[in-house]
Amino acid sequence: MVDTVRSEDAPLVGRKGAHLGEMVRYGFTVPKTFIVTTSAYTQFISDVGIREQISDSLRGLDAASWEDLTARSDTVQRLFDQSKIPWDMEIDIINSYKKIVKDTGDDYVVVRPSPQLDWDGSEDFPSNQRYFLNIRRESELLKRIKDSWASVYSPSALRFRRERDIPDDALVPAVIIQQMIPSDASGTVRCPQNTTSQSRVEIEAVLGIWDSSSDDDIIPDRFLVEPMNLSIVETRVSSQPVKWGRNQDGNFERIPVDSELQNLPKITDNMAGQLAQMGADMVERVGHGLAIEWALVDDRVYILEVRREDRVPVEPEPPREPAAEPEEDVYSVSDVPAGMIPEDIISESKKPADVRVVPERSDRVPVGARIDVPARLQSGPAPVTRIMVNISEISEATSACAMPVDGVLELKEELLILNDMDYHPSAYAEKGESDRYESILTEKLTSICQAFSPRPVIYRTADFLTNEYREFQEGERFEDVEINPFMGLRGAARYLSPNLGDAFRMEIRSVVRSRRDNGCGNLSILLPFVRTLEELDGLETLMAREGWKRGPGSELWISAEVPATVLQARAFAERVDGMCVDINDMLQLVLGANMEVPALVEAGYFEELPESLKVAVGLVIDACRESGKKVAVTGLNVPKHPNFVRFLVEKGVDMLSVSPDDVDYTLREVERQERRLLIDHLRDRS
Repeated sequence: MVDTVRSEDAPLVGRKGAHLGEMVRYGFTVPKTFIVTTSAYTQFISDVGIREQISDSLRGLDAASWEDLTARSDTVQRLFDQSKIPWDMEIDIINSYKKIVKDTGDDYVVVRPSPQLDWDGSEDFPSNQRYFLNIRRESELLKRIKDSWASVYSPSALRFRRERDIPDDALVPAVIIQQMIPSDASGTVRCPQNTTSQSRVEIEAVLGIWDSSSDDDIIPDRFLVEPMNLSIVETRVSSQPVKWGRNQDGNFERIPVDSELQNLPKITDNMAGQLAQMGADMVERVGHGLAIEWALVDDRVYILEVRREDRVPVEPEPPREPAAEPEEDVYSVSDVPAGMIPEDIISESKKPADVRVVPERSDRVPVGARIDVPARLQSGPAPVTRIMVNISEISEATSACAMPVDGVLELKEELLILNDMDYHPSAYAEKGESDRYESILTEKLTSICQAFSPRPVIYRTADFLTNEYREFQEGERFEDVEINPFMGLRGAARYLSPNLGDAFRMEIRSVVRSRRDNGCGNLSILLPFVRTLEELDGLETLMAREGWKRGPGSELWISAEVPATVLQARAFAERVDGMCVDINDMLQLVLGANMEVPALVEAGYFEELPESLKVAVGLVIDACRESGKKVAVTGLNVPKHPNFVRFLVEKGVDMLSVSPDDVDYTLREVERQERRLLIDHLRDRS
């Protein structure tokens, strides 16, 4: 299904398919969809033996002759019509179609071709690939898939390729099969890459389902939206006597529009503004202009198709009177460059003495700087959020240290040393091999700290569960069988255990050796799963006995996932240098639902982040800010939950830690949310 598709899958699913997958990843609503891949097309023309026949049919084509183009295209179309999709492929397609029907309770789908390439903003080629509405029978679906494959050999498509010297086999089509949405309204959003006052967002809208390829008698309403403030610059309303919709039998057909609705706007100005904002958000994520097909059902917007389009209408601006001199404390939104906050909006009291430059991020505000924003947006000032990276292997450090990140958060011991452990950690102490264990860990810590220096590296002590420890050689000698290891002997309770504390002490000594002997002055410690203040006090005493000293560059952090820690967040914050919220663990503990239980996963408990999680995270952030301590969040799927990122930015989280694969996207998303927050503030002030 499309929810697993990413941009790098474009050679397999086509550009439109890849765009849809990214939209799901970014949190936009996409109908139930599956994709017949380009490899299926390649297999089809090979298995049925028409590959060479297609080439022969197009040899010597006269692209200047429409008659020749049409004749050759018809020949190729007949080859597809006369060929049967291989049985195993047909079964896969039908089963995927049945799953959509089962999931939606509706047997209507749309068939959309998905070419492999975008053509530098040109609409010519994509528009020559037909899509098919109102498909409901398996036989019809299979036929329309073949028609979609054949559409890359339409007369217009053939001429397009010949004029640009594009080989016929350079574009292999994928096909999108998508739940058909019974739209109240639908249309397109055309959004340029640079949304300035000279480059408006254009929205077209019709009632019902719009087939732009064939509904010549249905003229859409047109809205031009000013992207900077989402105001409607121009509205053109067209009369619409008929629409595509469901009849009384539940089938789709052209039906009359009530006379009192025919001449009214198809969507409200507010909805036009929302669609324009949606388009601008998508463009900012992908980095180029887009044309987006959308459908509206009960005020919910579905994304049907996304394609690259850099040619967006530019409307001339009417002459304007010279602007009056602004007051001293009023700022224009156009004065805010991407990724940079105006220096004089930063609170002077928050500026640090030393400004550290991170690779490729010299335009960012100094770490620790704050922007004063209205109380209606948040209870305190909003941060310029630091992007940290999760590292679990030495191999990741080499590439990650060159990324535009502010350091490492949650360097996990159990993953760092996993491949080097011959047996259970406590067995090392029992066998008198503690020094060997510590040497391995010290070497790995040193390598990563040196790679990221002077940026901080926050090392999270081991947090294997008892069932995982039992899998090590000799593990069963040290570990009991627990009914619920997730809430068992882990974290602080394990470290303080008289029988299992040796492993923790070896970790602390490794940290001390890395700092003392190898110059790792940027190495701090994060303790997971601390349930009580007494545990925290006991651990700090134990760590001091092993030679660890708290101070500059040697901070003490705890993770905040246990509800007891959250409810006493202020008291914990006053005892540590920082608190880190692990979204995955906190989500499970807040819901009382374990991600390892398939029935709970299938019930959808983990699909969306509940409001209760926001409340819990908010308590931790507020406690840290009130105490003047740092606060971080890790474990968040940023592409899937951009609205949660906005919440974190508004609340004032200091750090967001993600995997190396998600760094670039997270950086763009956080800066986008920060700019949006600032722009909202500037609009209010002006």
